Amino acid sequence: MSQSFVARLQRVLPAPPEDVFAAWTDAEDLKIWFLPGKSMAEPEVELDVRVGGQYRIIMRDEDGRHEYGGEYLEIDPGRRLKFTWIGPSTHGEATVVTVDLKAVEGGTELTLVHEKLPDAAQAKSYEGGWGRILAALTERLSA
Repeated sequence: MSQSFVARLQRVLPAPPEDVFAAWTDAEDLKIWFLPGKSMAEPEVELDVRVGGQYRIIMRDEDGRHEYGGEYLEIDPGRRLKFTWIGPSTHGEATVVTVDLKAVEGGTELTLVHEKLPDAAQAKSYEGGWGRILAALTERLSA
């Protein structure tokens, strides 16, 4: 079996868990903040938020079109969202993203774990991308 790599990030967001969860599961809201780079245009987003439901996110930047998608594996409103993540950088292989939410003083502690990445370089790249996405989410929730 080949080795699997993990990207892990943790942030405290300035909103209750229910609002953070809603930001991840509302397509119109996701379009506003789900941007891993300032040069990216507003993404196209399709969400079928139910276990077994599919999602698709198409991002565009100066390098072209980047399509990601997958399936929701676990949905626990206000607590956890788990889904597969498939895209160009995963070479068509399904990786797994888990977003855990916990109420803390001042908002929500969010822990994002992206598993089954093919190598350390991808894990490092995803830590950067998810970091920028979480920064944009923090900004959105602060508005």
